[in-house]
Amino acid sequence: MSRKGVVDLKIYTGDFRREGDVWVAEVREVPQAHTYGRTLTRTKEHLRDALALFLDVQIDTIDITVHIEGVGRATALVDAAIKAREHAEKLTEEARKATSLAAIALVRDAHFSFRDAGAALGLSHQRVEQLVSGTPATPVKKASARPGTSRSRKERL
Repeated sequence: MSRKGVVDLKIYTGDFRREGDVWVAEVREVPQAHTYGRTLTRTKEHLRDALALFLDVQIDTIDITVHIEGVGRATALVDAAIKAREHAEKLTEEARKATSLAAIALVRDAHFSFRDAGAALGLSHQRVEQLVSGTPATPVKKASARPGTSRSRKERL
């Protein structure tokens, strides 16, 4: 652990291939760690377990990136899709940071109201206030209907 309470995650590449009705896999960087399973998900779990045992580390300190072999063109397409998603996640994080800095600059330095900063950034004034105050966004929860309020208009009349 390098930071207080934060575990550094080491990512390994697992090479997975079908052999009959089972998946066979090994860790590219540590070929001594290998396993098999009926499903890809199970095989990945088994491979993580095998790697953690072989390296004598806690399982939550490692993860496996799936690389599927032997499916022709699909292998390259899967790899490209994974890389594209990773790139999109990095861009999303960069956009989040840039938006937060812009909101702070607009409100604190340029003395914009939360509403005006929101209009400039294409955000709600509430989100701008969260960004400026450092409050994380909370997921939107669906409002549950109160008993007796879910009837149709016809039923209420």
